[in-house]
Amino acid sequence: MLKVGMNGTENALKTGRCLKITYGDFPPFCQTVGDNIVGIAANILKFVTQQNNFCYDPPDFDMKWGSKEDNGSWTGMMGKLARKEVDVALGPFGVTWDRYQVADFSKVVHVTEHFIVYTRPGFESDMAGFIKPFPLLVWGLLGLTLIVMIWALFGASKSYRGVCSAKEQLGRKRTSPEGEMTVKTFDDVTSSEVIKDSVFWVLQIFSAQGANSSWVATSGRSGTPLVILWMLFCFLVGSMYKSNLMAMLILPKVNIPFNNLAEMVAQDKVKWGLPGHSIQTTKYKEADPSSVFGQVWARKEITATTIQQGTAYMDRGNRAVPCNSVTALLFLQVFFQRTGRCYLAVARERFLPITFAMAFPKESPYVQKFDKVILNLREFGLIDYWYHQTFKEGSRCFHMPPHKNLEANTLRPLLMEDLYGILSLYVAGMALAALSLVGEVLLTAARKRRTMGGAKSGPTQQRADQRPHGPASLVAN
Repeated sequence: MLKVGMNGTENALKTGRCLKITYGDFPPFCQTVGDNIVGIAANILKFVTQQNNFCYDPPDFDMKWGSKEDNGSWTGMMGKLARKEVDVALGPFGVTWDRYQVADFSKVVHVTEHFIVYTRPGFESDMAGFIKPFPLLVWGLLGLTLIVMIWALFGASKSYRGVCSAKEQLGRKRTSPEGEMTVKTFDDVTSSEVIKDSVFWVLQIFSAQGANSSWVATSGRSGTPLVILWMLFCFLVGSMYKSNLMAMLILPKVNIPFNNLAEMVAQDKVKWGLPGHSIQTTKYKEADPSSVFGQVWARKEITATTIQQGTAYMDRGNRAVPCNSVTALLFLQVFFQRTGRCYLAVARERFLPITFAMAFPKESPYVQKFDKVILNLREFGLIDYWYHQTFKEGSRCFHMPPHKNLEANTLRPLLMEDLYGILSLYVAGMALAALSLVGEVLLTAARKRRTMGGAKSGPTQQRADQRPHGPASLVAN
């Protein structure tokens, strides 16, 4: 960067006064370094003073760009321009209609938009991580495949029984009510039994729990090709699921808190502050309280007028600052130089585009002289070059997605939170099994009570039938 001395140039005008300058620290445009001003705006000032043989008084330092008060007056550097106390305000300033009413502006120095800078989210455990190896569409197709397979096996059983002898033995023994051991045949098998065995067999193979020959015993061997294909399919699906799950257990979840202003005001986890005396601050303040901008203003924690105040605020952690891209890059640069990593992230959506320019009092004769230099520097690409040279590290973090992290490749031990999802599924399965067991016990007990009641009523009725006839019978005989 070129340097401009505080005491003016050597080629000063022999008559007349020197230019009165005001500026504030706003890298890469203006920054105080020792007794000099460095930056893009300082370079423009140097070229203008050298080409036109101007001098200037020691610049006035002011960190308030200026905002309009309720009484119509202006604060900061814009106020000095409105009162014509200075000849040039280096700024640069965001050009708005209100500011244009009290000041003239040079050609555009920089075009920018506003972003939300916030603390980069960290790693979090994902309770639903055990379903992440497959997308929801794949899970849905697997569920549909289970249903199709169950009905396919049931259909195979029905077709097999249609062509085989109804008395063909199934190899399954049963106990008759009289206590005799008999062999079960196809005539003894109901459709509900086939469906039950098909469901359990398909689920057992799918969940890699093993399977017995119950389905073969009730359905014959007509579904053998389906059985082989299903076992192979389940083996492949299970292998892919387990390998993906093992890889994803060490890939933690990153929650993005918001992508725009509307989502920012809709949440309460991340607090935010605002830059003071800026275009966006004025728009927030003047907006309808029920609008998004109005809520941003109403719920702000602070308004920072310097980058030092802003960085101190972001140091609190879990904070955000809506600002223009220059301020965003400055935040990213400062924290990268301090921590060696991209501590901050930038929200995806942008808003409120603005143009930056240098400001002058109304009808100033110096506007054209500055315009000429600005156009020449833009055509040669020097303004863009100086801008990008300042934010090398900041640009790297600016383009890094919020869900990425420079520490993503470091090893991370598994925590109990990582297993909560699987353990919850296990507990739910055990609870369901316990309910099923209780249901079976109660159902079996009810059946036994009904059987014992029937057994008692049978002999009693028989004894009543075998009783000798009473007197009326004797008389009849």
